[in-house]
Amino acid sequence: MNKGFSLASGDIIGTLNSDDVYADNKVLENVANAFTDKSVDACYGDLVYVEKYNLYKNVRYWKSCEYKDGLLQKGWLPPHPTFFARKSVYENFGGFDLDYDLAADSELMVRLIGKYKINLIYIPKLFVKMRLGGVTNKSIKNIIKHGQKIIDEDKIYAVIGGFHEEWNPFEVVKEKVKFFESLKPEIICGMHCTGFTFNKLMSDHPAHTLGIVGTEFHL
Repeated sequence: MNKGFSLASGDIIGTLNSDDVYADNKVLENVANAFTDKSVDACYGDLVYVEKYNLYKNVRYWKSCEYKDGLLQKGWLPPHPTFFARKSVYENFGGFDLDYDLAADSELMVRLIGKYKINLIYIPKLFVKMRLGGVTNKSIKNIIKHGQKIIDEDKIYAVIGGFHEEWNPFEVVKEKVKFFESLKPEIICGMHCTGFTFNKLMSDHPAHTLGIVGTEFHL
């Protein structure tokens, strides 16, 4: 994509994954309107995850929000495929850092927004339909490695969420449990789609907490 940045002849650049699509034919019009304000460096919108082979089957709606100082420190990022920026932003501050193989898009967002304080605006409209199955998001292991890389920190304190192990074979789940044990976190809590097998195998681990409705964590 860095090569695309350098070859782009327009003033505004957006990046769209090869199997994702814009939500409708108004997206680029909305983006163009946003950049009529010369003070705007970048803009972004909402994203919906859809099934890999069915663009009309929504799985999760990523509703973003206006950026405020402190959000990056809480783990917030704009949906990267919805992000558009002036070409001058990349010329001044650089493109993707290829040292971050799984986290290059996140690192770019953090650098542009957090370090260089570009002026960006949120457009509360659906921009992109993103198919499930990306390299980073297809497994909890990749998500964790992604986080470790971007914050340059090996220690994992807590892993909480749905790990999507409910339908995986026993041996696959067993390997995933070994991975979690190797992290030595203070808290492991698999919720909803994590499945019975994972929770049973993890039940004797001192960090394991069974996630149910009403479970609270004070971190």
